[in-house]
Amino acid sequence: MPARRVLVASSVVAMVLVLCTPTIASAANIEFRATLNGRDATTIDKNDPLRLRPDRLVRVNLSVTNHGTEPVTIRSGNLNGRVMGLTFYSFETRIDLAVPADSTESRSFGFELVGLKGQATGLLPAHLDLLDNHRHVLAGRAFPTRVAGSITSVYGLFGLLVALITALLLAGALIRLATHRLPLNRWQRGVRFGVPGIGIGLFLTFSLSAFRVLLPKPSNWLAIVIVCGVGMFVFGYITPTPVTYDLGDYDDDDEYPGERGWPTAQAWEDSVPTSAGTAQPG
Repeated sequence: MPARRVLVASSVVAMVLVLCTPTIASAANIEFRATLNGRDATTIDKNDPLRLRPDRLVRVNLSVTNHGTEPVTIRSGNLNGRVMGLTFYSFETRIDLAVPADSTESRSFGFELVGLKGQATGLLPAHLDLLDNHRHVLAGRAFPTRVAGSITSVYGLFGLLVALITALLLAGALIRLATHRLPLNRWQRGVRFGVPGIGIGLFLTFSLSAFRVLLPKPSNWLAIVIVCGVGMFVFGYITPTPVTYDLGDYDDDDEYPGERGWPTAQAWEDSVPTSAGTAQPG
């Protein structure tokens, strides 16, 4: 029960974070162009994501235009990868770029990806954010990245943890189904299977991302989680209603026959055919 609650709560929180947080934060009077390792950020797409290699430098050429009437100072640039509202890698470089009103300034710098191998692997959505002196995002741009990390990274282990919890919840639900111990209420049976269904969707998202098959942007992973969750809920909803048993006058210390699937005395009597000269069971 606690594991199921944790999985549901984490899924709901992740969805709320994604839906409530804008994909790209931007100051109204700031715009920028950036090239990363010689590639314009606007041309990087899921068919050819930006490759990130551990302990390698990502070279950035930045051009910032201030359309406002006040000067703007960009303290640092931040390169980060987020999935389901969770940040799995983040690298920041101090640039201290001052941009006067109604002008354009340029700066070249780099992100050294120290420790990336242990943080993430596979396809991940990334952001290049420009931060002010208070670490507020002045402008940002999203693009996909392909991380040459390790399956034992934080991202990979997170997916394995989700898989383990999901397997335990699904096994418990299937055991209850096999032993006829699911709730009598159809909606409760649906929820019993719907929760591991959500876990299956999360596991598929992390697995497909880690093996570089799917980019887990919100539209993709939400669709997978919803389809798996609803599908398993429907499966639980249509499972047969468990057979109930009459305890009769059993004491608390007596074994409940229904636990082993034995019929009650009334059910046994009803199952014996009646005919002339045949004794009825008492």
